[in-house]
Amino acid sequence: MKKIDLKEIVSKTDSKILKNWILEYAEEHPSFAQTLIEIFNPVDLKEDKMKDYPSLIKATFYNNPYSTGNRYNNWEDFGFDPEAVRAELEDILEDVDYYLKFSNTKIAVNICKNMIEIIPEQWNEQFDYDGDVQVMYDEAIDKLEEMLQKNILPTEEKKALFDWYKEESKNLNKHQYIGLNTSFDILQQYFLTSEEMIAENLKSLNQKIEDSEKSYYKENYIIQKIEILQDLQRTEEVSQFIEQYIEYVGVRRIRLRQLLAAGQYQEAINLIQDGIKLAEKENHFGVITDWKDELLSIYLLQKDKAKILKLAEELLYNGRTSEKYYEILKTHTNQDDWAETINRVLLKLKSDKSMWGFNTFRAKLLIEHQKWEELFTQCRNAGVSYLEKYEKYFRHQFDSKLYDIYLNFAQEQAIITDQEAYENVGRMLKNLKTFEGGKEKVNELINEYRVTYKRRKNMMKVLDGV
Repeated sequence: MKKIDLKEIVSKTDSKILKNWILEYAEEHPSFAQTLIEIFNPVDLKEDKMKDYPSLIKATFYNNPYSTGNRYNNWEDFGFDPEAVRAELEDILEDVDYYLKFSNTKIAVNICKNMIEIIPEQWNEQFDYDGDVQVMYDEAIDKLEEMLQKNILPTEEKKALFDWYKEESKNLNKHQYIGLNTSFDILQQYFLTSEEMIAENLKSLNQKIEDSEKSYYKENYIIQKIEILQDLQRTEEVSQFIEQYIEYVGVRRIRLRQLLAAGQYQEAINLIQDGIKLAEKENHFGVITDWKDELLSIYLLQKDKAKILKLAEELLYNGRTSEKYYEILKTHTNQDDWAETINRVLLKLKSDKSMWGFNTFRAKLLIEHQKWEELFTQCRNAGVSYLEKYEKYFRHQFDSKLYDIYLNFAQEQAIITDQEAYENVGRMLKNLKTFEGGKEKVNELINEYRVTYKRRKNMMKVLDGV
């Protein structure tokens, strides 16, 4: 008889059955239970008794392939199933809380580090369209941040984590696109507790600034360095660094806050105007608007009425926050000048369509000033749906015109053979019934349509509901 190999038996036994047997046996044999606790105690678990977390994390991607097939039913695996990967990564990340419960921060930190290192290497935006896997990357960073916030890491572990962060953060491209709601760089702020860490952090940021090819990330690193220098109260270095990179919008904003805090309004105005000129050269229209909004805030502080009125009206036409600038304009315009101002504004907004479609802001102003004929014209030009939406503001005064428009639209839609057109016919007929003499006309049209379009079953169902 062949000798029985224990290793082979264990490898071939279902893991769930084996676990249940171990628990049952341990319950009956206290000494065996005590040995298990001593060996696998989470408080000081030895490295050779730990799960192989790097392999487990990689396996979540390999074991959950995304499959596709062609018309010949040939299936091919490529990429990964993000929801399935996320479910397995969540199970792995639960181990962090398990070890933290027993104050084993070393293993908890290592699990998070493994996830932060490996997920970007396996991740592909093409498959993770809802960000399921990105969320797990974020949560691993959040777990590390929570440990750093609570200051529960021993000094040597925090130093080791900093050394790891310093090296891992050199991989700029690896970590730039993976974070969904957080950034790997967020950990940096927790490594400023010693002169050595501060020096290393500043050195690292200088290298990132030099290596960054995209201005967005370069600006982000510049601002991070400024914030560190500010926290360290290195005022002269802050000023020099700001001047060096003042062409970046975020850096200019920091300088603007300094000037406003010091009450240096003219210097702030000059700074903004230079920012506007730079944005105009680069055709950054959103930035131009933002700077002008800052400028308006200063004019309001200075109570410079002429400049407030001019800039508020200019900004009103940009369509982004028109209501805000309208209220400022209305508040600061003399009552005697208001009629002329509102007419000018409405004329400037004359187009029935803004860049976002129907100009609802202009319609709001027309309602506020009871300019019903202009409102009717704007809605008529925009389409029947807008006449319906704003109908309550010009019923009676424009009843006959509305009646004709609704009637013509119903007749036009009746010719078209699709469900949307049938619904339009039904809705228009219901509208017509609210006009004087409308019920009779609607009954006449329904009788006509039931004969002319009797083969359109869906249209007949719509007419049944009129």
